[in-house]
This record gives sequence, C-alpha cells and structure tokens, in this order.
Amino acid sequence: MIIPGLTRAASEPSGLPRRLRAWLARSQPLPVVPGGIDAVVQACAQLPPSGPDRLPAAPLMALGEQILSVAEPGSASTEVALAEPVSLAVHTDHVTVAGMPVPVLGGDEAAALADALGTLWAAEGLAVEVATPGRWYLSGPGAAAMAAGIAPVNECLDVRFDQALLPSQDSRRLRRLLTEAQMLFHAHPVNERREAAGQARIDGLWLSGGGRCPPPTTCRAQLLATAPQARGLMRLAGRPMLSPPEDFAALAAVWPADASTCWVVLSGQDEPGFPDLERDWLRPAWQALARGRLAGLAWRDETGLGGRLGRTDRLRLWARWRP
Repeated sequence: MIIPGLTRAASEPSGLPRRLRAWLARSQPLPVVPGGIDAVVQACAQLPPSGPDRLPAAPLMALGEQILSVAEPGSASTEVALAEPVSLAVHTDHVTVAGMPVPVLGGDEAAALADALGTLWAAEGLAVEVATPGRWYLSGPGAAAMAAGIAPVNECLDVRFDQALLPSQDSRRLRRLLTEAQMLFHAHPVNERREAAGQARIDGLWLSGGGRCPPPTTCRAQLLATAPQARGLMRLAGRPMLSPPEDFAALAAVWPADASTCWVVLSGQDEPGFPDLERDWLRPAWQALARGRLAGLAWRDETGLGGRLGRTDRLRLWARWRP
C-alpha cells in the first residue's frame, strides 16, 4: 500500500492505531526512493531496468485522464505540460503564487478561460485542454522544454516566480507565455464576475512537469489508483486502469491474474483515515498473511520510505517503530 502521511503520523505518540504501528515496526526496510510521491509510484510499478529512471509527470497524467492517446512505436510523441490556473500575490520587488486558500473554479469558468488562452496561443502551435477546472494541459511544440523539471504549483506556493522557473530549459519563452496569460486573464469577464462576487481572481497559469509522451512500456506490478499519473502509467503499460476497492475483502476480485504484485495507491489523501485503514485493510491483510494467502505485505509513503512484512516477520514482537 502507498499511504501518504504514514511516517509523519507515526512520529506522533497517538498518531497511528496499534496494529498499524506494529506493522511498521516489524517490517523489513525497503530501499528509500527519493523524489516524492510520483517517483514512489513509478518505482512500485517495477518498470524495466532499461527504461528511464523517471517518466515525466504531465504526459502520464494526461494519459491517465485520457487527454492523450498512447503513441505508436516509432511515431512522433506529443509534448505536454501540466497547466494549473493560479492567483498571484504581488510583493514590493517580486511576484509569487498565492498560498491558501486555493481559488476554486467552476467548470464554465475554466472552459471560458482555457478557450481564450487556446485562441491566443494557436499561432504558437499550442493547445489548451481542461481535464478538471483546476487541472489543464498544454500540448504542442516546446511544451516539454518550457515546463520540464518545474515542480507542481502546490510545491511552489509563496515561492518567488523567478526562482521557481529556473529549471526551465526555455525560460524566455515560458516567461513570455505566462505574461501573455496574465494580461489576457486580467480583463477577462470571468475575473470581472469573480471580483464582483468577492472571489479570488485567476491571474495566470502555472506550467510544470513537462515532457514528451513516452513510448509503450511494460511493468511487473499492478497499481490500483485514482491518481492520474498512476493510471496513466498503467495505460502506458497496457494494463487496466483500476481504482482501489473499498476494502481488502474486495481486492481479490480486481487483482489481475497476470500481476504477481499489486499496490493499492491511496494518493490524494493527505490525512488518511488510519482507524478505517486498520479495520478495512490491515486487520484482514494481517490475517491473510498469517494463513499463507499472501506472500507478503509492503508499504511506502510519499517520502520514499517503505518496508515489507513477510509471514515470519509477524513474530518479531520485540520490534519497535522509530520514524
């Protein structure tokens, strides 16, 4: 299981239920995976050793949300960047992406802003497509170079624009396009209505995670996830895009017969319901391990830490969890 917030909660005396803490304590450590939740998900998928160390985030997400199609081998791959509408905070000598609260866009508002932006950038060969009101994609020539290496907006809140954009391989064009978006949105009717209603304005766009759509690959593990990147990875590998079942009892019904390893990805839950997790997953999984129905249980969180629990590891009663 991939469980964001697990080791953070473990550092608090009352942060985890007893059985979950015992599971962590008795498990044998797995090699740490640096790079955040995206890198963890890709490592758990067990990509071929000959493949890239890490596939770009935006193309995988676009695949998972069926914005993109899987490229045929040998064909030209599409360049894609994640595009997120943001509010800006203007300071004395610099500009940052505004922190909390994050502005909430309606579907019609997002469509109107994205259509206007798509028209503006059509001459650049760029297209803007809305997956959800808060998550758009920019595709076309140069999208990969502009946004490659740039972190998602939630990791750049209150960070200076000029510092956050440094990883860009084409920062000059990126800054020009971002300025054009700010000028377009400034006088857009959507913002006039939002301002009149006392809502935060949408001042611009944040591009990140750029890359080319990778060729089809294989992976030896099945991911059960709602997160777009994990689903896109499954689609790229020709595996079904499956969501996590409600509990462990339902896992057998969705576990593909050709996958020896299955990871339940609970991404998107910054604060998982740990008591529910113990009741619905860990207690029945612990019992299945004891009866030999499972070869092992493994966990990871967004920090890259992880562990594996085999049948005999359950008997390590002296072990204590030290996060």
